[in-house]
Amino acid sequence: MFGTMVSGVGVAVGEAVAAVAGECRDGWSGPARSARLVELLTARERLDAEVLRCAGEWDAAGAWREGGAVTAASWLVDRAPMTRADAVTLVRSARLAWSHEPTGKAVAAGDITAPHVEPSRHETDTHGTNAYQTFTRGSR
Repeated sequence: MFGTMVSGVGVAVGEAVAAVAGECRDGWSGPARSARLVELLTARERLDAEVLRCAGEWDAAGAWREGGAVTAASWLVDRAPMTRADAVTLVRSARLAWSHEPTGKAVAAGDITAPHVEPSRHETDTHGTNAYQTFTRGSR
């Protein structure tokens, strides 16, 4: 349904994922399994940050209009393996990171994770603060 990867980066990422998916973890110790999990989650977070940056640039350039799409989210749903809700969240998060330079730089540097940029995380809690404000103040 979705196209094959053609760029060098896409091919390299695909090959790396295939290599990990093909490993036999039978007999791995608990610490080795834990280390692999943390390694994969760390790699995913960095990839998510780059997806966010790329999506922000793509949206700002209006590249999604070239395919005749009405919205950036609809373009993503038609061409990428994601739900409408995930596409809307990605576009909103990418727009925030793109339009608010300190946020974009913090994600790129790994100071905050891509999910911390999600608009729903900016909703205030009962104390009048939001998750992003709390996190950026150093509380985890």
